[in-house]
Amino acid sequence: MSPLLSSLDVQQVNQDKARFKLKELEKTVVEQERELEEKLAEKEKRVALLAKENSDRFSRLSALRIKVDLMEWFLHVKVKQNDHGSIDAIAFNPKSVFTRSVDSASLQSTESKENISRKGWDQSQVFAFVFLSIFRSVI
Repeated sequence: MSPLLSSLDVQQVNQDKARFKLKELEKTVVEQERELEEKLAEKEKRVALLAKENSDRFSRLSALRIKVDLMEWFLHVKVKQNDHGSIDAIAFNPKSVFTRSVDSASLQSTESKENISRKGWDQSQVFAFVFLSIFRSVI
């Protein structure tokens, strides 16, 4: 065998080895990419689930906060019924005036809020609100 031919054979063998290693590396990279994509998909599902759980918690906390406010107001409510059949409730709150009027017959309600401090009223002044839903939830 001539030295030139054996040199070409060695070079061909080295190129074949390099191609084989390159193909093996490509397979490894593709496999690792697939594994990373699967992990990423799992993480995205987990994040979506956590976001939903947080949203649910926030909704429950908001509902509880409203319920606590209503229960606190209910502690200070004096109940009376006006001439139109609406239930009037008068409560004391130093910060705001809340008015909700509910017509018992049609179950339509109107609502308004005014800031006492804007009007310069004394903080001990009364605020009034009509709240049929409180009474229905209690009864």
